[in-house]
Amino acid sequence: MKIKYLISILFSALAYFIAARFSLLLAIPPGFASAVWPPAGIALACLFYFRESAVVGILLGSFLANFWPHISVEDFSLVQRPFITAFVIAVGASLQSLIVYRAVLYFDNSNLKLDTKESILKFQFITGPIGSLISSSIGVSTLFFSGIITSQSFLFSWFNWWVGDAIGALVFTPLFLTFIRKGNTLWKSRILSFSIPIILLFSLIVFFFLNAREWEKSRLENNFISRFNTFTTMFRNYIYYYEDTINSTQSFFESSEFVEEESFEKFTSNIIRNKSGIRAISWNKVVAKEDLESFIDMKRKSGHESFRVTEKDSDNRIIPARSRDEHVIVSYIYPFEENKLAHGLDISYSPKRVETLVKANKLRDTFITADITLVQDRNELYPKGFLTLTPVYKKYGLNEVDGYVVGVFNYKKMIDEIFKELDTSGLELYLADQTYNIIYSNVDRLHTSKYPEINSNSVMQVNGDFTKEYNLKFKNRSWKLIINQTGNDNTTHQTWYAWYVLAGGLFVLSIISSFLLIVTGKENRLKLVTKKLEESENDLKLANEELEAKVRERTKKLIHANEVKSNFLANMSHEIRTPLNGILGISSLLYERMEKKENIEYLNIIKRSSEDLLQIINDILDFSKIESDGIELESLPFDLHKELEDIKNLMISSSTSQNKIEIFWDNDLTKVYTSDRLRIRQILINLIGNANKFTTNGKIEITVKELSSSQEISNLQIIVKDNGIGIPATSQSNIFKSFTQADISTTRRFGGTGLGLSISKALAEIFGGDITFESEEGKGTTFTFSISLTKATDSEIENNFNASTATLEVSERAKSISVLIAEDNKINQIVITKMLSKVGIEAELVENGLEVLEAVERKKYDLILMDCHMPEMDGLEATRKIIEKYKQDAPIIVAVSASAMKDEIQTSYDAGMRDFISKPVKVNDFIRVLNKFFKD
Repeated sequence: MKIKYLISILFSALAYFIAARFSLLLAIPPGFASAVWPPAGIALACLFYFRESAVVGILLGSFLANFWPHISVEDFSLVQRPFITAFVIAVGASLQSLIVYRAVLYFDNSNLKLDTKESILKFQFITGPIGSLISSSIGVSTLFFSGIITSQSFLFSWFNWWVGDAIGALVFTPLFLTFIRKGNTLWKSRILSFSIPIILLFSLIVFFFLNAREWEKSRLENNFISRFNTFTTMFRNYIYYYEDTINSTQSFFESSEFVEEESFEKFTSNIIRNKSGIRAISWNKVVAKEDLESFIDMKRKSGHESFRVTEKDSDNRIIPARSRDEHVIVSYIYPFEENKLAHGLDISYSPKRVETLVKANKLRDTFITADITLVQDRNELYPKGFLTLTPVYKKYGLNEVDGYVVGVFNYKKMIDEIFKELDTSGLELYLADQTYNIIYSNVDRLHTSKYPEINSNSVMQVNGDFTKEYNLKFKNRSWKLIINQTGNDNTTHQTWYAWYVLAGGLFVLSIISSFLLIVTGKENRLKLVTKKLEESENDLKLANEELEAKVRERTKKLIHANEVKSNFLANMSHEIRTPLNGILGISSLLYERMEKKENIEYLNIIKRSSEDLLQIINDILDFSKIESDGIELESLPFDLHKELEDIKNLMISSSTSQNKIEIFWDNDLTKVYTSDRLRIRQILINLIGNANKFTTNGKIEITVKELSSSQEISNLQIIVKDNGIGIPATSQSNIFKSFTQADISTTRRFGGTGLGLSISKALAEIFGGDITFESEEGKGTTFTFSISLTKATDSEIENNFNASTATLEVSERAKSISVLIAEDNKINQIVITKMLSKVGIEAELVENGLEVLEAVERKKYDLILMDCHMPEMDGLEATRKIIEKYKQDAPIIVAVSASAMKDEIQTSYDAGMRDFISKPVKVNDFIRVLNKFFKD
């Protein structure tokens, strides 16, 4: 009986201890608790198997698990407090197990069969959320009163502990019952249907958690390495700066016949930064024994009446210098006020210093002393530093030293300057010598003056801290910069991603555990349902895979179609805009030379028609935007009646159909509205143009009605009626589809793209209106355009008129610049040249990118107007080569291109162009660019 009792205690203790040590590997600071605590469930299972004798084993196992990391046979005082803490936590764990065990026996009527939904939920409610309150409250309170956790982390630690115990009991109690209650057939059957899935899922969750924790560690380590590299780069750059400062002062003395004190101060004040790590720079003159008195007399006459030659005694006190054959005296020093204690100091008083001077003279280069206590900082908290000794030789005695340029460095001031703009929060910085003796640290209280040797270039992690060292070299001296990112800083910046993975996964696992217990308890009734569910799941999976395959194939086709469409639109835009540039440009130039009113009217029609065509091209390019509701509308005053009259005149002058076009406009109707004129004009041109195109020797009536009106809004109907060929009934359902006409014969006879009505319909809907129609084949068609327009105010009309009549003038500075035009199209060359000439700019012409490069080699240009698409070498490549070669001296390059797609515009900017002018060009486009870059 006693042996069985001892076995129950030992087994319970061992099971709890092993499970606890494993679970502590999953703990995340600062909670000192894991999001899952399997020992809570294992303890209950042991009680159900061994009865109450297992309580002693649970107490022993919990105590050992918590006390194990603190065991020490050398110093009992170090483990006294952890001993008490571990024991109290163990009491809480065993007390919780006993109370929950008795509560389950009292309330459970199934004798632990757990074969009904009610018994399972009652069992899990008692063992999980309710029972876990005991250990979590006792354990976390113990950690708090022991000073291990703070009040800020108390609630999180309690919640984390409670969740861990609850999940551990919910999952691992029934898991272990499946193995120890072998006499029960239900629990035996649950080995396959419950235990194995739970074990696999738990293993998978732990695997993901460990990966998430490793990812988090890697993220923190990469962040540390990035900060480390920033610090070392800054340190290295400042070492270069210090070397340059010393070398510049040496060169200053070597290049001067004689340096006066005022010149020395002026020179050094310009090269030493404010609050520099260089404590001082001094000129230490070599003075022979026989010349000492005359040297002192000279210094006193120069304004230093109390000047004397001094040295330091063994207690680092200033005393008069002893007689020696040669003195190395601080003659000049900057800044003087902060370093006047060192003025007159003979630095050759020390045999070690003399040895350093000899080495500097022998090397004919800067030599750095060992660490010293700086006389000017002897009363400071950080007086340690070093000197750099740089020999300067006499002009006419190549090997005879005239003196030494001495750099005085204070470690603290040097490091404060180097790291002043860097964030050192959470970092411990150590500057140590090659034997790891600490010279300086930003840690307020150091427990040791020697840092543990690292001897590694990789990142090390010790007790949650990231540590890395960097070897610094400054002339003959070497140091180690050791940077330590503390565990508290890592905790502050961790994402808790790993904790969420573990806690979330285990929460789901506990739900699955409950579900599996319920399912296995009703296994006989649910076998058929389970089978059907599995079949349905497989079918759904296959259906999803088929659907996903179809979606992928469809997406691939749509992407390809969209690329084809985009390429087509881009090419079409370029090819149409190029001749349009010639039409509009030449029309604009002819307009100024025409005198006959009739010819001017014809030119106006050409100009307006070209502009309308340009706008249609822009709308076609924006067709994808229309489909995705991405069109942006303007809101400017315009005269709707005048627009209709203009369109009517355009149709009459450009058509051979000999149709009679009439406009019916109510005289009481408002004429001026605020909206997007060009979009509305585009819709009207499409509707009236179609009526005019599909009617011969007929009549077209344009009727404008106001259906309703308020003080600001008019709800209008614009009706376009013709007596033309009409639309067949079979084709009416497709009339608003893109690239669609009534039939193929219509396209052959009348032409067109089939986009007009589609774009018009979409634009009308963007306006919040609609387009409807009625048609009868052979009798004609009536289109009704419904739209709500805002009435323009008098001030809006006046402002719009002033803006439209305003003229731009070129700045005087722009008239004197040198301009190069890169354009391969002869007509465009004429248009651009004439437009620039009109505003007083004479330009030179080239026809491709290679000629641009040759021209820039020959002559410096202020501005290059660059076509993007040219033979031999395009404008983009030419721009890149110019920017790469001339950098800041490169001329300003502005794209002048018929390509108007956003991607191509962005490409020109990426190549280095400063602005973009889209063809067809206008004089005002050039004036805008000239005034932008060449202001008076």
